[in-house]
Amino acid sequence: MGRPEEHPVKDPDSKPVGGIGQTLYRDKPAMRESDFFNESDVRKPTWLSCPFCGQSFGYEVRWRQRIKKKSLPGGASSEDRRRFNKARSYLVRIDDKVGCQNGRCRRRFEIASFQTVVFLSETGSASEGNRKQPAPTPRRRNRNRNHR
Repeated sequence: MGRPEEHPVKDPDSKPVGGIGQTLYRDKPAMRESDFFNESDVRKPTWLSCPFCGQSFGYEVRWRQRIKKKSLPGGASSEDRRRFNKARSYLVRIDDKVGCQNGRCRRRFEIASFQTVVFLSETGSASEGNRKQPAPTPRRRNRNRNHR
């Protein structure tokens, strides 16, 4: 009454799925990036200027710190080992906006001039080429020059 079910024909010259030199583990998926790192949230102080009022203040910017683990977790494939060897510790900025600390302004502004990802050196500190130096502390002028 109905059509007989068609079964796929296996080609005798076909190559394994994944190509030459690649092995697919159907029982075990590839490791996630989070398996290679220890994550923690940290706050780093920085000086930013409000684009609306022009005042500079110190802000605590939140970052997610991902430190590379000392050794690869067990059960890793050769592809996972290759990815682990290339991995580096880094920071990802969480905060995109901060609120101005000037009592009259209080507007939120984007941190557009600040990097979103900073790679860390082997010691765990930000590498010198990627770290933005904080602005100097603003000083108040003495309005009465005769008074010291």
